[in-house]
Amino acid sequence: METMRQNKNAGFTLVELIIVVVIISILSAGTVIGVSAIYNANVDSASRKLVSMLMGTRQEAILRENGSVRMELYQDTNGDYYAATFFRDALGDHELENHKIGNSFLKLKVQVTGSAQIVISQAAGVEASFHFEKSSGGLQENYSDIFVEGSQTKNIIIIKETGRSFIN
Repeated sequence: METMRQNKNAGFTLVELIIVVVIISILSAGTVIGVSAIYNANVDSASRKLVSMLMGTRQEAILRENGSVRMELYQDTNGDYYAATFFRDALGDHELENHKIGNSFLKLKVQVTGSAQIVISQAAGVEASFHFEKSSGGLQENYSDIFVEGSQTKNIIIIKETGRSFIN
């Protein structure tokens, strides 16, 4: 009788262990998919915000009678990325807009036509400025692409002659 009682309290059966492992596997897979979806959403959102800021800056440059308009893309001390639009006239620079583009989980790179990429980095003091011509809306710099990298990579193509940009 005593041996039977000891066998009942001996531990978990193989079936119970398999069920626990299956449940943990399903929960882990769901977590990985959920986290991946969040990072993909960050890249998508940052790309859309960046295109919106580029197009808004371009329109502002075309509409202004005097002065010039530019957009600066930079990273702050927390690692977050921002795009700021400035208007310059005889009195100096005036900030029109400043929007957070994305967080430190992202990486932004600007491709210069025929050259290496510029990696936007606060630590290195690297930022990018986008100046648009009043007459055509064309981009003055030789930037051809902006890459938003995270769990995936989005490519924003900039057409220099017209200043238009779109996500590829």
